[in-house]
Amino acid sequence: IGYYKYQWWGRLKPDGSYDFMAIGHLGQRIYVSPQYRAVAVRFGISDEGVDAWEEVLASVITKVQ
Repeated sequence: IGYYKYQWWGRLKPDGSYDFMAIGHLGQRIYVSPQYRAVAVRFGISDEGVDAWEEVLASVITKVQ
């Protein structure tokens, strides 16, 4: 559960904080995690193949910390 406002999605995390994601054309994504002070970006040319970019980018951020 989260929210949508100003072209950004808010992703509610289990600890009550939020991460944020902008979703662009053809699978482009920007994922921002204030908790980890990190940003992950996907420059896409197709949105096929992965249905859960939100989880993929969140996982990348937590693993590189």
